[in-house]
Parts: sequence; structure tokens; C-alpha cells
Amino acid sequence: HNSSVYHSCIYFFFFQAEDGIRDFCLSRGLGDVYKRQRQYVAQNHKWSLEELEASVTIHQGEELDDDSFLLTGMAMEGARWNEMTQTLELNIELSINLPPLVLRWVQVDRDKKNSLKEDEIFVPVYLNKSRKNLIFSIKIKSGKIDKNLLYQRGVAIIAWQS
Repeated sequence: HNSSVYHSCIYFFFFQAEDGIRDFCLSRGLGDVYKRQRQYVAQNHKWSLEELEASVTIHQGEELDDDSFLLTGMAMEGARWNEMTQTLELNIELSINLPPLVLRWVQVDRDKKNSLKEDEIFVPVYLNKSRKNLIFSIKIKSGKIDKNLLYQRGVAIIAWQS
């Protein structure tokens, strides 16, 4: 009488991420920098977080202070940002690489924080072209262009391009 004996083994593998070797996530990275910088500026000046607003301009070579940081490698879709006038312009290209941008934290009255001037629009800053992950929004001068036209064109800044 021949009998066969089968053995089976089950293996379990456990992996644990250590600090510094977790997956790098751009949205969390930029968002974390954004939040940490904001908290630093608020504490440094003894301002409330509710009094701070992000002001973004095209870098003109000026020295950066502790209240600001440089953003590079971004693109704009739906319009062009004029370096000289710091205003939006219509264009025919779908996407245009942006020069380095300066994000600076400024103190504003709480009542005026989310309000727009006559010549400003809110421009969303998305992680990538899918536009699924909104990182934050910034105010940009619309120049002489009708705001509704800019919103219809879906003007946005893309933080990371593949």
C-alpha cells in the first residue's frame, strides 16, 4: 500500500516602515510645507493663523525672507501669467511652464481674508493634471480679462507634472 504524504507550509511576512523610508507623497509634501511655513510665520510674528493669507507672485530675483518660500516646476493651464504685470493673459497653449513663484505669508484682516478685489480671481493649485487633489487656492490679478471667462477656461496651477 503506497501512501503519499503532503506537507504544506504557510509563511507570513510582516513589513514595517521606519521613519524616513515611507513612500514619498508630493501632495502631502507640499501641503505639509504649506502648513508648517504658515504655522512658523504665525508663531514668529505672534499672529493668529486666521489672519494669514498666502500671497503668490512670480519670483523677480529678490531675496526671500523667513515668511516666504520658492515654488518651482509648476505649470499653468487655461491662461498665461505675465511676469512683468503679474496679471493673467489669455493664450492658446493648453499648459505653460511657470517661472519660479514666491509664496509669502501676509497678515490680513479676518474680514478681508477670503474676499477678492475687482481685478482678482481665485486660482486653484492642484497636485497634478488629473485635478483630483486640490492643494490650496491663491489670488491672482485678472487684469482686464472678464473673471467669468477665466473661470470658464478652467485656469489652474499644476504643482507636479509627470
